Amino acid sequence: MNRDVSGEDHRSNPPGSTSGSDGGNSVGPGDSPSDRWSRVGPPEDEDPGPGVIVKVKVKSEFVDDSFTQHEGFIVKVKVKSEFEDESTFQDTDLVHPVKMEDFQSHFSQSSQDALSNECVKQEPCASSLWELKNAPKMHEESFRSEAEQGNTWEVKACTAVRRCTTVRECTQSVNKSPIKMSAALRDKWLKEFNTGGDGATFKYVSSDMAFCRACEKTFRAKQKSELAQSVRGDRHKSNLALKKKRTVTQVTMEDFGGGKRHKCDVVAQEMCQAMLAAGIPWSKLENPALRSFLEKHITLQIPDESWIRKHYLDKCYDEALAGICADLGQQPIWLSVDETTDSADRYVANIIAGRLSKEGYFRPHLVQCMFLEKTNSGEIVRAVNDTLRYLWPDFKPECLKVLVSDAAAYMIKAGHALKELFPDLLHVTCVAHALHRVCETVREMFKDVNDLIATTKKVFVKALSRVVLWKEQQPNLSLPPEPILTRWGTWIDAAVFYAEHFEAVKDVVDQLNDDDAMAIRSAKDLFGKADIKLSLVFLNAHVLFIPKILKQLEEAGLELAKAFQLLDQAKEELEKIRGCRKEILLTKFKAVLQCNPDIGVLRTVALILDGDQHGSEVGVPAGVKLADIPLLRYCPIVSVDVERSFSVYRNVLTDRRHPLTMENITKIMISNTYFNRS
Repeated sequence: MNRDVSGEDHRSNPPGSTSGSDGGNSVGPGDSPSDRWSRVGPPEDEDPGPGVIVKVKVKSEFVDDSFTQHEGFIVKVKVKSEFEDESTFQDTDLVHPVKMEDFQSHFSQSSQDALSNECVKQEPCASSLWELKNAPKMHEESFRSEAEQGNTWEVKACTAVRRCTTVRECTQSVNKSPIKMSAALRDKWLKEFNTGGDGATFKYVSSDMAFCRACEKTFRAKQKSELAQSVRGDRHKSNLALKKKRTVTQVTMEDFGGGKRHKCDVVAQEMCQAMLAAGIPWSKLENPALRSFLEKHITLQIPDESWIRKHYLDKCYDEALAGICADLGQQPIWLSVDETTDSADRYVANIIAGRLSKEGYFRPHLVQCMFLEKTNSGEIVRAVNDTLRYLWPDFKPECLKVLVSDAAAYMIKAGHALKELFPDLLHVTCVAHALHRVCETVREMFKDVNDLIATTKKVFVKALSRVVLWKEQQPNLSLPPEPILTRWGTWIDAAVFYAEHFEAVKDVVDQLNDDDAMAIRSAKDLFGKADIKLSLVFLNAHVLFIPKILKQLEEAGLELAKAFQLLDQAKEELEKIRGCRKEILLTKFKAVLQCNPDIGVLRTVALILDGDQHGSEVGVPAGVKLADIPLLRYCPIVSVDVERSFSVYRNVLTDRRHPLTMENITKIMISNTYFNRS
């Protein structure tokens, strides 16, 4: 019975098989150990034909323990080549090492069939261990050139495991060795892909990372297929087409190696900053005309909306926060807090912070925009404290000097609570709100005038034919103003307009048909009242000063002494009014100022800064450090800055941007106000 390499028993020798008499599987007396080797294939003196001889090192199973065991054997297997034709098999002794992927795919089936074939002859392995171990690397450097020469090739594989008994185990152990690319091989790949007359599109920056000039990015390129995949990508093709149109100097590999940012990254972040400052939604980048225009002149592919929001919004926000912290630092500051309700019925609180300095006025920053669960004093205290601790983890409580808010009851209560946390804090309510409260009292006193303004507004709103009639009758006069009750002084401005153009407005309204709208009939009745003119004359004569003073208080950089001078001027104008209305308005004005917690302290500070003798007689007020008085020279006593931040909020949160999260709204708001600073 004969036994082949596969371990199967054969009762008879098939045609072409070797027997003990021809030096095959049996070993007789006097035979040398070299006779114990197997050969698969035709005899050596015959032409092997159009095939491949594969040498595989295996463990011999035909000998017993009495014979010396060799480290390995070579089994030659004839396989079909995919790379050569019949004319290329000229040198049968040439061995070409190949990758194990090719060896396994082309050899596994043929080798198993061949090992059980008839012709078996064993040969010792003449290859060194270094050659067998570095076969993959040898293939990368020499396979293509030798294949082009038309030589026959053989696959040589070796096992490092002593007890490897099958061809499959042998190939698997060789395949585990890592593939190390040489510089020559990488240069060969780059030479193949850097074609087209565009210069070196790809370049290796490390052993397994390549840089693409067209895409301005790095990618993994440990294998040739990864380079090919990058070349076939749609983004690479688009960037390569744009690269041909470029006229500016592109980032070089030296710049990349030196740690400099890529141009596309810089352009994308600056574009994000510009759109945040201008209040332009990122969805506008999806417009085909705008995108093609930008790509044409920037010569870079413009990222889409989601990419900018995910990768550059945080960078812009971090840059804004860093700038805010650097500007304010650990210096004396003032805060202004206010709350409103947005279009989605959520409570939103904004916090403004500014630096106090005797050198001049410093423009404040929006440092927080957050949702509140409730509108109470506890939420306001938590918002202020968390904001300061977030910006400056080691914030010193004595650095917070002034808090400005409105006169709501929960704001007054929050101010008292914050004084426990910040010992040097002075809390004042907005004096512009105080004057606005006087305006509301005036509106309540003149109900007929208020009804006239509201009714006439309804007559011309969304009525194109009536607007056309107005322009025909009064070509040099604008439409009657539409006051906004929450905007300071706008109602008095509207009342003054009617007082100055009463007859012009009445003539246009009289020409309208009463049956067209109920507002027309009501307006005609109001214009016909006898005392309506007298009321308008009083308003034009005695309360016109309030909108003017409000505009002056809204100016940025107003000195503390100047602000109190404007308040004194308003009080003097109210005292000039005659009759019972004087007492009503003057009492209201004094009442709202008396509810202001620390307005008296700041008035004394203003007198000291202005050099007034009365301030010198009073002395330094209690709770104020002598060194802090010069810092309060430009201290604000109006909350106009935080009110303006809500206008920015309404512009950001349009009807199409309601899905924005509060986190992103905060980042957009802070970035918008910071990058809009001149």
